[in-house]
Amino acid sequence: MATIQLSDLSIGIKRDLATQGIELIEGYGKSSKSLLKQSGSHDMVVQSARLLASHEPTILSTQDFLKQMKALSQDLKSYSDQIEKSLKETPRLNSLVVETEKIAKNHQFN
Repeated sequence: MATIQLSDLSIGIKRDLATQGIELIEGYGKSSKSLLKQSGSHDMVVQSARLLASHEPTILSTQDFLKQMKALSQDLKSYSDQIEKSLKETPRLNSLVVETEKIAKNHQFN
């Protein structure tokens, strides 16, 4: 019977300890919440979020501008490549024109 009494006693102590633990945890939670509220950090986070949201259109506009600039840059590169290719062909075309001119002169005098 002594075992039953010890077991009954430990159940009561365990309940009291669990209740005290819950109260401590709730107290820490309330204290933490109060500390955060008094520190103003929540307000700063809200203010930062609003500021970021207000800049969102500018950020999106900048992204669109960068996409347009990239497309223009690619077009410019393509045009530059075409010009470079044309410049490389110029000596060959020039020699063909000179050769054609010589042939034409020879046929005029004969």
